[in-house]
Amino acid sequence: MRDCNGVQAMKIALVFVVGMIARAQPVSVEEIVARVNGRIITRSELAGSSAGTLADQIERLLLIGRAAELNINVESELEKRFVAYQRVNGLSDPENSADFKQGLRESLLAQRVLAEEVYRPVWSSISNADARRYYEQHRSDFVRRESVTLREIRVSDAARAALVMARLREGDRFEELAREYSENQQSATEGGLLGTFRRGELLKSLEDAVFGRPRNFIAGPIDVDGHFEILRVDDRAAEGQASFEESRDEITGILAQRAIALKFPQYLAGLRQRAFLREFSVNLHEVGRS
Repeated sequence: MRDCNGVQAMKIALVFVVGMIARAQPVSVEEIVARVNGRIITRSELAGSSAGTLADQIERLLLIGRAAELNINVESELEKRFVAYQRVNGLSDPENSADFKQGLRESLLAQRVLAEEVYRPVWSSISNADARRYYEQHRSDFVRRESVTLREIRVSDAARAALVMARLREGDRFEELAREYSENQQSATEGGLLGTFRRGELLKSLEDAVFGRPRNFIAGPIDVDGHFEILRVDDRAAEGQASFEESRDEITGILAQRAIALKFPQYLAGLRQRAFLREFSVNLHEVGRS
């Protein structure tokens, strides 16, 4: 992999034909800026509006490579998310669809690697004693206003809303139905998760439907400006000082976030050390990246 001819070839170019319309077009030459194991990063990839920095691209390929080592398979989740996205946004061009799908696949692979090798180990390492110590030192942070945490399924017609409600009554999981039916793509990809709301932060019709309800209560369909909302109460907090037990998950999240911020760069450094990684000397300012 490190022979002179191979390195020289990588420094010169990756040659490919960009297309021919009516007559042959000139051959374009792509300058390689980095190689990560068997994958390359070209100058044009860095010039893309959403490509990110060279460091971002190297990180992406390191994580994808690690996913292959761990035999991680995301095809089932990929199909669900792709179908949901296509249904809401539409991707009629086969080439664009393939590119989008590959990008989504790589994103899911990277997320799974981080979940298995960074996030889960960190979360499981936080003890009850650690969480209680934090709670006692920050009690004033856990004085609550009444709030609810919600998931939603948003559809545009009453018939589809009735179908979703029927499937919920049959025992189908809310999260899966949100991915399949919800027309709010942002929340649909997260299983319908909307977030946590205090009184006064929702429309009155939605607030009246969910506040004071128990966990897992499903409200709806609620007609809101021509579309229908189906909501589930994932969690609720009463007003006043929250107990340690009520705050335990939130505290674990705070402590985990701090620990992940420390572990993540160490983890990436380890992947770099084990990888075949070569960065070539190019002027990245010319492609808008420093």
